[in-house]
Amino acid sequence: MLSQDRIISEKEICASIGVCRGTLNNWRKAGTFPNPVRIGARNIGWRQSAFTDWMQSRPATRHIRRAQNAAY
Repeated sequence: MLSQDRIISEKEICASIGVCRGTLNNWRKAGTFPNPVRIGARNIGWRQSAFTDWMQSRPATRHIRRAQNAAY
Protein backbone atom coordinates (compact mmCIF):
# COMPACT_ATOMS: atom_id res chain seq x y z
CA MET A 1 0.00 0.00 0.00
CA LEU A 2 1.28 3.47 -0.86
CA SER A 3 1.31 6.04 1.89
CA GLN A 4 0.16 9.49 0.95
CA ASP A 5 2.92 12.06 0.92
CA ARG A 6 1.90 15.66 1.52
CA ILE A 7 2.95 18.16 -1.15
CA ILE A 8 4.65 21.29 0.20
CA SER A 9 4.53 24.53 -1.77
CA GLU A 10 7.55 26.61 -2.67
CA LYS A 11 6.23 29.35 -0.39
CA GLU A 12 6.01 26.95 2.58
CA ILE A 13 9.52 25.64 2.01
CA CYS A 14 11.03 29.10 1.70
CA ALA A 15 9.28 30.23 4.88
CA SER A 16 10.28 27.14 6.85
CA ILE A 17 14.01 27.40 6.09
CA GLY A 18 14.24 31.17 5.76
CA VAL A 19 15.44 31.52 2.17
CA CYS A 20 14.04 33.30 -0.86
CA ARG A 21 12.79 31.63 -4.05
CA GLY A 22 15.99 32.60 -5.85
CA THR A 23 18.13 30.68 -3.38
CA LEU A 24 15.86 27.68 -3.65
CA ASN A 25 16.09 27.79 -7.45
CA ASN A 26 19.88 28.09 -7.28
CA TRP A 27 20.03 25.01 -5.04
CA ARG A 28 17.79 23.11 -7.48
CA LYS A 29 19.98 24.05 -10.45
CA ALA A 30 23.12 23.05 -8.53
CA GLY A 31 21.55 19.68 -7.69
CA THR A 32 21.70 20.25 -3.94
CA PHE A 33 17.93 20.38 -3.42
CA PRO A 34 15.32 17.76 -4.36
CA ASN A 35 13.49 18.07 -7.65
CA PRO A 36 9.91 19.31 -7.43
CA VAL A 37 6.79 17.57 -8.69
CA ARG A 38 4.43 19.34 -11.04
CA ILE A 39 0.99 19.82 -9.49
CA GLY A 40 -0.60 21.78 -12.30
CA ALA A 41 0.23 23.66 -15.45
CA ARG A 42 1.97 26.43 -13.51
CA ASN A 43 2.53 25.03 -10.03
CA ILE A 44 5.21 22.88 -8.46
CA GLY A 45 5.66 21.45 -5.01
CA TRP A 46 7.82 19.00 -3.12
CA ARG A 47 6.99 15.74 -1.44
CA GLN A 48 7.27 16.23 2.28
CA SER A 49 9.34 13.05 2.57
CA ALA A 50 11.91 14.38 0.04
CA PHE A 51 12.11 17.69 1.88
CA THR A 52 12.46 15.98 5.28
CA ASP A 53 15.18 13.66 3.93
CA TRP A 54 17.03 16.66 2.51
CA MET A 55 16.83 18.54 5.82
CA GLN A 56 18.12 15.55 7.76
CA SER A 57 21.04 15.08 5.37
CA ARG A 58 22.23 18.67 5.77
CA PRO A 59 24.60 19.85 8.50
CA ALA A 60 22.84 21.89 11.16
CA THR A 61 22.83 25.52 10.06
CA ARG A 62 20.91 28.46 11.38
CA HIS A 63 18.22 28.00 8.68
CA ILE A 64 17.68 24.35 9.42
CA ARG A 65 17.79 24.79 13.18
CA ARG A 66 15.14 27.52 12.87
CA ALA A 67 12.91 25.23 10.79
CA GLN A 68 13.36 22.29 13.14
CA ASN A 69 12.56 24.43 16.18
CA ALA A 70 9.44 25.78 14.47
CA ALA A 71 8.24 22.22 13.86
CA TYR A 72 8.03 21.50 17.59
